[in-house]
Amino acid sequence: MFKKYPGLAATREAAIFLAYVHWTAPDFVGEVLNDWKGRSAPLIQQAFGELATLIWLTQPSLNWPNALVEEIMAQSTPYARIGAAYAAVNVWAQTDDKERASKILERIIPMADSHAWSAVVDIFRLVDYIAPEPEWIRLLEAIAGQIPQQSSFESTFIVDLLQTLLPHEAMLVTSIAKALIAKWREELGDMGTRISIVAPELVDIAITLHRLGPETRVVGIELFEDLLEVNAYTASETLEQIDNRFRNAPLAARRRLPRRRRGATKRARRGAT
Repeated sequence: MFKKYPGLAATREAAIFLAYVHWTAPDFVGEVLNDWKGRSAPLIQQAFGELATLIWLTQPSLNWPNALVEEIMAQSTPYARIGAAYAAVNVWAQTDDKERASKILERIIPMADSHAWSAVVDIFRLVDYIAPEPEWIRLLEAIAGQIPQQSSFESTFIVDLLQTLLPHEAMLVTSIAKALIAKWREELGDMGTRISIVAPELVDIAITLHRLGPETRVVGIELFEDLLEVNAYTASETLEQIDNRFRNAPLAARRRLPRRRRGATKRARRGAT
């Protein structure tokens, strides 16, 4: 069909059609994708990467998607990797088995351009929680290492989700939070930015880390100091509230010995003489 009407290939509708039909006609979809991989148009390349990865993730019994996915990882265009990232994060969010999606994302992250990076961190918008499971931990470690290398981090959803990892992965939460504060240092103190709304949640993370125990007390203080340095919203107010708890606390009255009455002392002396 696409060979007879090549104009249909470069459409969003064609990609949606193939995403449905691959369950019943996988070989037909494989032929189309092998044709698409040689086309240079960004839209077709992204659709190729997304569909090939989707089929590799959801139909592990098929053999032909393996070669396509390896080509996307090794030598395909950046647009194909963008499509692969979108497929992986959506499958991750909709299924319980995250092993294969984790492998794809871990390979994409180190070589992600800004668009593929945006697709990867979109995962935090799609999920409701982060579990202290091996796949999540590996993914977060890969993301934490890449945050300083990327020009931006647009997903603020991650901050609220990090709370669900405490107290299990306190040091990983710390490394991500510190990297985010460094990345967002200009926006956290500016109430006119979207990023500033997560400052109170970062303050909460810092306080929680401080209270967890001796292993995380120091890093909690360091995180809070970073927030104070960038003048993050509510950081100064929180510090003032903490100070006031001690400053306004009434001093404990020093206990005094009971004073003897002077008249009783004199009578005691006269009796002694």
